[in-house]
Amino acid sequence: MSYPPAYVGTGGDRTRPGRGTFTELRAYANGNAIGYYAFPFSTSQLPPFGSATGAAMVDPLRLVDNGAPYAKVPTPAAYTFDSATPCTPPAGYVYDPRRDEVPLDQQGPIFTALPSATYSAGALPTWSYVPIVSQVPTATPGGGCQSVKSEETLKASRGAGTPDGSYLAWAIIDVTAPVYRVGETAATSGGVGVQKLGWYNHYIVAYLDGGAVPTVAATDGTKTTMQTQSLYYPRSMVMKGTSTFAGGLGFGYDVVEAARGEAGYSPVCAVFTYDAGATMAVEQLPHDVATIKAMYGATIKPATVPYTFCLQVL
Repeated sequence: MSYPPAYVGTGGDRTRPGRGTFTELRAYANGNAIGYYAFPFSTSQLPPFGSATGAAMVDPLRLVDNGAPYAKVPTPAAYTFDSATPCTPPAGYVYDPRRDEVPLDQQGPIFTALPSATYSAGALPTWSYVPIVSQVPTATPGGGCQSVKSEETLKASRGAGTPDGSYLAWAIIDVTAPVYRVGETAATSGGVGVQKLGWYNHYIVAYLDGGAVPTVAATDGTKTTMQTQSLYYPRSMVMKGTSTFAGGLGFGYDVVEAARGEAGYSPVCAVFTYDAGATMAVEQLPHDVATIKAMYGATIKPATVPYTFCLQVL
């Protein structure tokens, strides 16, 4: 497996699938607790500091450039199927995850590319994969559910579809890795049910569905970029129990502008920090953007790593 590190999970080993885990991070939106799954921007989007490529040469949010897909942020096609015209499940079928590799009462989406990274001895891995696909809406194939398992098969029966200009945050992950919600562990969860299943070239793939990616198009139609929502965390000192430490991203008290389903939601986050001015207990930290701006607005600045994928999964 040549997946980038984030897509084999925490503690993962690309040579030994199933060793990693994916755990939802606690955050807050408008005072309410939410969760999200974090994935870093690719090394082609945000080249490492000191890279010869230079981050200034790349627009990490661009999707379309001069009317064509932007090479630094590849968004391969993914075929989605209309649930209004369902496929045909076996008679009397009821999905049983202990028995069935995939649900046989639905047709999984078809992916056209997998995550891939370059691993070289003595160097950090590099990759261009981003967890975003260009949607190709497709009528549900006739016949049994899950009868179509590849783009080639789909094209042979229906011809080639075309992207409709919309984008989905679908992060392909190690299909054998468990996925946990906030607070879950192997002792309390089987690690299945959050991830969804689709197909790539007749192989089953697992993915986390972060929903639609809002976009902004230039007035002349030549460029399209991802629209972000803002995420904030304190860079000042934080106290939890008897421990005191510098605040950080993904520590459980991030604040985003919107929960999924609310206006302003995006699975792509622009990351900012603020300085509370003194050590604060975790319980005292603000849980909404309005409070952060009102109390610490003058201290807000972009984080060292300015963007992250922040998929909220239903």
